[in-house]
Amino acid sequence: SANIGGMGTLTGTGPNIVLAGGFATMFPEAPALSFAAWLAFATPVAAVCLLVAWALLSVRHLPSPDAGYNAKATYALLVEKRRSLDTS
Repeated sequence: SANIGGMGTLTGTGPNIVLAGGFATMFPEAPALSFAAWLAFATPVAAVCLLVAWALLSVRHLPSPDAGYNAKATYALLVEKRRSLDTS
């Protein structure tokens, strides 16, 4: 998520700022990369990447109804495991 959020703004990561400086040096006749121009380009891309990441994580890690997931049994198991760690 840090990578996705970092690419959304010009100051989000160092490489974005380096790109803006290099772009100004390589293409002096082109308009400068402003913060607003970067937001207009990168925020929709970051939003789509965030939604795709959320969907992939949801499909991979959320239990399916057919898997026989039992919340009470899972909670009881976690409580038991935690108690086994509290041996002090």
